[in-house]
Amino acid sequence: MIHSRIEPVVDSQLPKEQAGFRRGRSTVDQVTLLTQDLEDSFQAKAKAGVVLLDLTAAYDTVWHRGLHLKLLRTIPDRHMVNFIMEMLSNRSFILQTSDGQRSRLRRLRNGVPQGSVLSPMLFNIYIFDLPVTTSRRYGYADDLAIMLHQPTWKAVEEGLNQDMDVLAAYLRSWRLQLSTGKTVSAVFHLCNREARRELEISVENKPLEFQQAPKYLGVRLDRTLSYKQHLDEVRAKVTARVSLIRRLAGTTWGASAKVLRISTQALVFSAAEYCAPTWSRSPHAKKVDTAINNALHNKFAPAVSLNGLIFILGGAYARATTIYDPDKGNIKAGPNMNHSRQFCSAVILDGKIFATGGVVSSEGPALGNMETFDPGANSWTLLQSLPCPLFRHGCVAIKKYIQSG
Repeated sequence: MIHSRIEPVVDSQLPKEQAGFRRGRSTVDQVTLLTQDLEDSFQAKAKAGVVLLDLTAAYDTVWHRGLHLKLLRTIPDRHMVNFIMEMLSNRSFILQTSDGQRSRLRRLRNGVPQGSVLSPMLFNIYIFDLPVTTSRRYGYADDLAIMLHQPTWKAVEEGLNQDMDVLAAYLRSWRLQLSTGKTVSAVFHLCNREARRELEISVENKPLEFQQAPKYLGVRLDRTLSYKQHLDEVRAKVTARVSLIRRLAGTTWGASAKVLRISTQALVFSAAEYCAPTWSRSPHAKKVDTAINNALHNKFAPAVSLNGLIFILGGAYARATTIYDPDKGNIKAGPNMNHSRQFCSAVILDGKIFATGGVVSSEGPALGNMETFDPGANSWTLLQSLPCPLFRHGCVAIKKYIQSG
């Protein structure tokens, strides 16, 4: 209730660079914005440098007195501000070990509650007045990044060092801790002769680690934005999850088609399609396509394409018809066939799907009939018998044209 009341007031005062936990904003927006700015620097033939900032226990180190001050600056209702601060101030904890020993009661003097719906908004308020920098800023809650592109590397290093000094001073004044050991820098350019170029960025006389391909909000960014390393990682993750789902399915046992479909969407497609607008144009995107195809592929079932959709027939899912829409990236169940069909064959003819033969189960018997799917009626119709039972066979369609005159 508190969140819904203060959200319109607070959201209008947050900087546009901060996208964390705001309505209509997501991590995909920030990654796409950063990569688009980097591609613009490629077009301008400039040198681009990025620093990814890491805050140590960001939510746990929020200074209550400082938060109180910033709440008063953003929320005009003092009673609401006092109520929020009362919720934060009356918190304590006890540490108990596995052998039953307990510490004394300790009071929490800093931090916002982990898991609370208010905590992300309170943290956004706490850092809403980040100082102006020469570099462009990108923020998603406590995941901060700055990017600067200039004609020379010297100008990039000078600009980023100045901005890091400004940000470090701000964080220190508001009792937030910058982890210099986890804050990293990176370069982005298309000049292969300078592929080994590294930035010399330091904070409080401590040099920052340089990474060739740092990860920002779950996406690994390489020097030329080819996304090769990122897509290799995505393919490995998707392949592992596909292997897990395949263990749920068998020829005569296993999870239902609905459960497998939902599991595939939740585990496979969520990982495969994360930040797809960013890397979809990469020439390495086919690696993920192959992994997705393996998720859809069933060695007992044929797949055919009709009207821009992929139909997977029978297989370990017995009579089921599974329909995949590659444009929307979702899977849905189609109408069941009249017979369970494994190792059947399928072909497209006159805008319809014809499924022929197959076996009822892995132990038989073989089927000596076929049926057709009409997308207009969205139903399967059993047709006449085949000359003999068939399975593990091929099927082709040949249309005969008679030219008159």
